[in-house]
Amino acid sequence: PPEGRPGFVRVDSVHQGDLDGIKGLHHINLVDEITQFQFIGSVERISGNFLLPALEEALLEAFPFGAWKHRNFKLSHYLISW
Repeated sequence: PPEGRPGFVRVDSVHQGDLDGIKGLHHINLVDEITQFQFIGSVERISGNFLLPALEEALLEAFPFGAWKHRNFKLSHYLISW
């Protein structure tokens, strides 16, 4: 639980759909439960190779409160088992 502190982030994704047999993008939405700061990005596929750079950019660079910079956070650890 967030306990009033930023850093508890919801992640959601939406597939854009396919067109004429060509796979569409996946839109990723991250929202901090406390600050409601939002990051939206798009990736070609839902896999570690595509998600890891987008999520690292969001969590390490875009979120203003820097919660992830002060923790021993290994995003790749969570994506490996996905």
